[in-house]
Amino acid sequence: MTLVTVSVAYSQVYEGVYENSNEEVRARLDQNKISGIDILTDVVAHHEFKVASLDDNKRTKLFNLAKSNQYTEEFLFNEELNSFTLLSSAHMTKEMIVDLIESSNLTLVEYAVVYSIVE
Repeated sequence: MTLVTVSVAYSQVYEGVYENSNEEVRARLDQNKISGIDILTDVVAHHEFKVASLDDNKRTKLFNLAKSNQYTEEFLFNEELNSFTLLSSAHMTKEMIVDLIESSNLTLVEYAVVYSIVE
């Protein structure tokens, strides 16, 4: 099994989430900061991405790596669109996903993320 580690400063993660969020998520981030709790508490990321050169072995490897990541909540593959959806805590960054993809000998083709609040 391959371990993938990405070191990203927490403030960079927070800034990225804040910049790419709607007003509801920003308000939660601000409230979490005021409350003195983990700023990203109750914020989830919906990552959507496509990769090149996908085969069954690489897809299985990517699934195993993603499922074993501490931030992953759900990981789905859409065969019709040949795309992936990864639901995670907001702590998971694009850089982490790129590392997972590259560890599976794949190349990222498209990527988008949307942040929301856990209700």
